Amino acid sequence: MQHIDLHGLKHRKYDIEPINETDFWIGTNKGLFKRTQTELIDYSKKNALFSARIVDLDKTNHYGLVIATRGSGIYLYKNNKLTIVDKKNGLKTNDISNIYVDTKQNIWVSTNNGLHKIDAFNPSKIDFFSVSDGILSNEITDVCRIKDIVYIGTKKGLSTINLKTFKQETSSTKLIIKDIVLNVKPVTNNLFVDIYPKYKFF
Repeated sequence: MQHIDLHGLKHRKYDIEPINETDFWIGTNKGLFKRTQTELIDYSKKNALFSARIVDLDKTNHYGLVIATRGSGIYLYKNNKLTIVDKKNGLKTNDISNIYVDTKQNIWVSTNNGLHKIDAFNPSKIDFFSVSDGILSNEITDVCRIKDIVYIGTKKGLSTINLKTFKQETSSTKLIIKDIVLNVKPVTNNLFVDIYPKYKFF
């Protein structure tokens, strides 16, 4: 076992993401840091957005470093360019629990308000899964994909989605009230309708 010198970093560490054999990214409660053999770089000094509480890190070929924050959404950082995916452009919440990159490079985002899937090549294409799709709870704690099965950990138990057979309900129902009948008598278009205890049939 070998101790790795973090060059004095004392903040609470939530995750690391290797860059190579000696350098890696560190997500902390005080933001993003990059550890090299010789120094520790505080990225909040380069951009104040990097001072957000970081709860998880991962990477994809297309987006580079994927940064999950608690309160500021998802950051995609590649070639010194930062792209933000948050409530303003597709997420239901900025409160992220963790992230998972599947074999197709899609980013699965666990949140306190459902599960999101960010497309591998288009950050504006986001699929959303919630209790209305059969998940036990919208408070997602973890997610993992094995082939076509997505395993979703929630605060109420484990759910799965089979992506081969799953079809999301997207149709909307329009409701039009044509008539109102109260105790077998039609109700006219009066602004107020009095309903008494003896009226049992609506």
